Amino acid sequence: MGKLQQDERLRRLYMSYINDGILDLFVGFIALLAGLMFFSDMFWMAGVYVAIFLPIVWSVKEKVTMPRLRREELDPAAARRSSTILAVFLVGLLLFAMLGVLYFLLFQNPDLASETKRLLLFGAAGLVAAAVLGGFLFVGTVYHAPRWYAYAAVAALFSALAWWQQIGLPWVIVTIGAVMALTGAVYLVRFTRSHPVLPESERPAW
Repeated sequence: MGKLQQDERLRRLYMSYINDGILDLFVGFIALLAGLMFFSDMFWMAGVYVAIFLPIVWSVKEKVTMPRLRREELDPAAARRSSTILAVFLVGLLLFAMLGVLYFLLFQNPDLASETKRLLLFGAAGLVAAAVLGGFLFVGTVYHAPRWYAYAAVAALFSALAWWQQIGLPWVIVTIGAVMALTGAVYLVRFTRSHPVLPESERPAW
């Protein structure tokens, strides 16, 4: 078991550093999977994948990010706010799961008129979209990461297109996830190039 899995304080400290793009990759990948799972009515598996991949994210942080950062590049204040970020993420995941259940139940109920289904679904989707937008803006503000404002703009744009152009909800989620994952990959490559692995003597002693 790695240091980040054993030490919660250390884990919060390094997870609060998001310029390596790993958080973007993780959230984007989960959103991408969740959107694809809508097509097979397995959207509920998204929460399972969060539990599976979170320790992998910690492991990647430990192997990629920790050896490249000096102590002064870490922000203890941001680390103290990480519990709030986690709470926002979990609330968003819960709302997404509720939307998935509603999506499944509505389309399995032949007694509801199609227009009623459409109004109920888009009403619920609007609430989830507002929560997602708020989450993106919150992360962008707390961590001073303007790209999360761009994610909010993409989410707002495709949510509007879903309403006006009848684009399926799963495609909206897939698109947002793909944008985040690709952006995260770009940031990760940029981070590894701009931050070479430090000699042991220059790394923080934890």
